[in-house]
Amino acid sequence: MTNPFFILLLSENPQLSGLISRASGELRLPIILDRSSYLELFELPLEYNEVNMVLVDLDKRVEDAEILYRQIRELNVQVPVVFIANQKDPLNFDYLTADSNVNILFKEDLTEGVIKYLIRGLRQIRKAMDAKIYAQTELADSESLLKQSQQLAKLGHFKFNFITRKDIWSEETFRIYGIDPRKELASEELFYSLIHPDDYTYFMEETAKLLALGQPYHLEYRLRLRDGTIKYIENFTRPYFDAHGNLETCTGSVQDITAKKQAELELKESQNRLYRIIENLPSGAVFVENGKLTLNRAAERITGYDRNELQTLDDWFQKLYGKNHEVVKMIYENDRNKSFPSSQITPLTRKDGKQVEMEFAGVELGGTEVWLLNDLSDLKSQQELFKGLFEHSSDGMLLLEGSKIVDCNQQAVKLLKAKNKNYIVGKEPIDLCHEVQPNGQTLDSKRDEVNTMVASNNIVVTEWYHKTFDGERLPVRVTISKVNIRNKAYRLLVWHDLSEHYELKRKEENKDRFIKKLVSYQHDLITVLDVDTLSFIYTNDQSLELLGYSNHELIQMGGSFWTNMVEPEDLNQVKEMVAAFPNLKSDEALQVFIRAKHKNGSRVFLHIKFTVFSLDIIGSPLISCISSWYNMSY
Repeated sequence: MTNPFFILLLSENPQLSGLISRASGELRLPIILDRSSYLELFELPLEYNEVNMVLVDLDKRVEDAEILYRQIRELNVQVPVVFIANQKDPLNFDYLTADSNVNILFKEDLTEGVIKYLIRGLRQIRKAMDAKIYAQTELADSESLLKQSQQLAKLGHFKFNFITRKDIWSEETFRIYGIDPRKELASEELFYSLIHPDDYTYFMEETAKLLALGQPYHLEYRLRLRDGTIKYIENFTRPYFDAHGNLETCTGSVQDITAKKQAELELKESQNRLYRIIENLPSGAVFVENGKLTLNRAAERITGYDRNELQTLDDWFQKLYGKNHEVVKMIYENDRNKSFPSSQITPLTRKDGKQVEMEFAGVELGGTEVWLLNDLSDLKSQQELFKGLFEHSSDGMLLLEGSKIVDCNQQAVKLLKAKNKNYIVGKEPIDLCHEVQPNGQTLDSKRDEVNTMVASNNIVVTEWYHKTFDGERLPVRVTISKVNIRNKAYRLLVWHDLSEHYELKRKEENKDRFIKKLVSYQHDLITVLDVDTLSFIYTNDQSLELLGYSNHELIQMGGSFWTNMVEPEDLNQVKEMVAAFPNLKSDEALQVFIRAKHKNGSRVFLHIKFTVFSLDIIGSPLISCISSWYNMSY
């Protein structure tokens, strides 16, 4: 459907209305005609998307042409205007014809001239109007698509002006930072407050260094949002300089890569865990990645070669199979193409020249091959070795056939505080679990998960709470793996006792609470400092009143507080005090009188008393320094 044209006609002449109607019929365009007097001009809507043309019949008001023109332009600077006048009228056309959107028609040419002009003018307006509407629609669609793309990619943009210190963030940047743009404005202070404390110094130093180079740069760092959420951020920034080489602005993008980072960390930890498990397996294992080999200790023992001597497939086949290496390699490649359907028994020659019968089985784990090697000539000694490791391991070990425990070592008996292994054999692992599991799970909700893990053919590592026979909770890290003993499949459960780890964690939390209470209950400014760096560990809330800085700001400053905030003339006192710390006894105190800068720029005279103390809370002493600060400015 064609949009109608809105023509504003300033005339009392009905003939013009007829001419416009004829033009409308010829163009097949709907036209809305609004006939108004000159006096109503300021009451009419003259927005460009509503009025498409203004026709002004000067009639006997030639002297008002310039006034009418300027009034129309004040209301709308772009709308086309047509003035209709008599050729004999004393009209100065210079200021009108200087405007490309103004035309002059004479009444002597009114009949045919107006119709031709309207046809030509309306077509041009229609074309321009359609182009503008299309461009506006395309722009709106593009902006909407951009916002959706940024939200899906978690990609935001920013611009910072180093002269005005003004920061501009995109909508997605606010979302990434966890800030409501309706309540807060973007600022460098707000951004700095969100940088993870452990990454703050790195970020500031790297940014300053990279900006000094004047090149686009890339950084990865962490944010700690106000709700405690940790996010990993990837930042691309391009600096811009003025004609004199002074840094003026920078623009860039920030992307939330938390999911990617967590996946990378989890994958790396999973791989490391798998490597550690396989490295300590009693049977030989070889990792094959991109043609590169990595042997575990048992594989080194089986072949007699150090892992550095067998690093490629060619090394493996040529050194262990001699003149038969091509045939054996062909068998291996055929089995690999079939995803290693069954194990193979082949003789190989060790480094010392001894021939051994080896059982070879391969598995694929996400693009990585793992070869499992079993020295059949030494099977008995391996079984004895496994039994020795099983019985004398410092970790609890349980052997499962199906879902039942058929054997356990003495460490498992000790951990569960059972009288002997007969109290354990015959039970299922779920029978030994505590009623409440990690993360607050109940035993009933954990039951299916435990049974699934026990039945899995994969190596599984998890944490469980078991229950000792005297009713205490036993936290353990459990590793479940499949083992073959005398050609029979079993599940091996290895329990690593986490009781000491949990106790240390609890004591560490108690230590933190103790120090915070010690500091927070004082009316003066009390700080706990690291004796080596004089970095702030804790401060109470009096820091804000005395120095103008919050405890969080002081902790972020670290040891730079003393060099940046203390008057240069007083720094020697601080250095002498630090030098005296090693000889200071626990019942002695040091004191200094120094001048420091308040956050508001004023000078504060401080009397500080230092005492070195030791807290033996987590089994080892914490050597630190507690100081009392007094304002001597009054």
